[in-house]
Order: sequence, then C-alpha cells, then structure tokens
Amino acid sequence: MSFLAGIGLFGLAAILTVILWFGGKEGANGKVTLSWGWCLGLSLLAGVSYSAAGFPFDLIGSAINDLLGVVSAVAPDLKMPALAALMLALAMFRKFTKRGISCLCIVWIHVATGAGGPYARFAAALADAAERLAA
Repeated sequence: MSFLAGIGLFGLAAILTVILWFGGKEGANGKVTLSWGWCLGLSLLAGVSYSAAGFPFDLIGSAINDLLGVVSAVAPDLKMPALAALMLALAMFRKFTKRGISCLCIVWIHVATGAGGPYARFAAALADAAERLAA
C-alpha cells in the first residue's frame, strides 16, 4: 500500500511541484536537497501529472504548446522527434542547475508525448505509472 494512495493526479502534481521547487535548490545550507537523479525522475513524473491534472497545471502544457508553435514557425522543418532528441542532447551536454534540468524535463515530456515512436511510448508508460501511483 502506497502512502500516496488516493491523492489523485492533481495532488501528485502539487506535491511534486513543491518537492522540485524546494528540493531542487542549490546549496541549501544543510537542508535536504534532491540529487540530480531524483530531480530528473520526479520532473518527468511532474510533467505527465501536469498534463492530466487540469487547471492550473494545464496552463503549463498550454504555455509549452505556445512555445512549440513559435519553434515550428521559426524552424518549420524541425519535427517533434528531432526536437525531443535535441532536448536530450542539451540535457546531456549542457550544464544545468537542478531546477533548470527539472524544467527541461517537464518540457521534454510534453514534446515526447507528441513526438510519436519510442518517445511517446516512454511518455505513455510514465503517465500510466503516475496514474497508478496517485490512485
């Protein structure tokens, strides 16, 4: 039995937001902070939770979709799978703060959902895991 049983996707999104915001802080003067791996995993879960949680979390998805519209207007030949791979390359080779990588992962999971193929399958499996966790 999970201690998160019955919180729902909205509750999971809210909890993950608080954990990522306060736990992703750099150099927190003796306070508990998240490791890079936890920031990565929890932000992916947060991204799929935001998609399913409804208002106000769906505003994040709307903002990401607006940003993707701008990207497609500037670079119309950049398809969603290529954008997902580009974002993975950024995550691997650019130095980010923990909060920065968390934000990138939240955006990436939205891109992955629309990219199809293995990216979308990964996003769907993660969404299923989030639903099971919060049920």
